[in-house]
Parts: sequence; structure tokens; C-alpha cells
Amino acid sequence: MLTEKQCASLHQVIVSLILQFEEVVAKAQERAMEPVQDGNWSPNDQATVLSERACASEELARMSERLRALCARKEAIERGKFDGLCEECGDPIGFRRLTANPTACCCASCAQEREIRARMVAGGMAPSY
Repeated sequence: MLTEKQCASLHQVIVSLILQFEEVVAKAQERAMEPVQDGNWSPNDQATVLSERACASEELARMSERLRALCARKEAIERGKFDGLCEECGDPIGFRRLTANPTACCCASCAQEREIRARMVAGGMAPSY
């Protein structure tokens, strides 16, 4: 369980990250709206531009999702609804882990287990429970 001081500190970290993400997302949205220069583009140049825009669009979606998660965590802290406990095992997530990853929903042990299971599934191995 997080102390009041830790919650306040985590809140400050999140507010700072939200401001940074909002700025980056706004700039990325502006770049995505920039018109492609007209001209005699080769098919390779056109493919490059389309590929870069697709990558930028995916990155923008990831950043937007991260921003939403940060805002949700900020609101949970403000409402006193975030206790800092792991969603899987109920143990404390750990203040240093939360400072490094404010949207973490599970402790390091459970996160590691999740990652191992995901790798096993991706590799075609069925995890045994």
C-alpha cells in the first residue's frame, strides 16, 4: 500500500509525463496532417512516404494509449482509488517500479510471469499451470 507521500510523488511524476506525452502527441498529429509535397515522386519515394506515415500512425496510437493510461492512473490517485497493489497477487507493486512505470498494474514477479507466458504462447508452447 502506498503512503500519502508516495501517492503525491507518483502523482507529480504522472502529471509531468502527461504534459510530455501531450506535447509529443500534438506534434505527431501535426506531422501526420502535413500534406505530401506534390511533385514527380518515384514509386519508391511514394512507398517510403506511405511506410513512414503508417509507422508514425502506429506510434501515435501507442502514445495516445499510453497517455490515456496515464490520465486514468492520475484520476485514480486523485480519487483515492489506487492502492498500489498488484492486480494478480495483491502484493504491493513497489514505489520504485511505479515511479519507473506509473501505469504498472502488477508487481515485478507477476509481470515477469506474464512475460514468460506470453513468450511461451508466441513461441507455440502451451504454458502449464
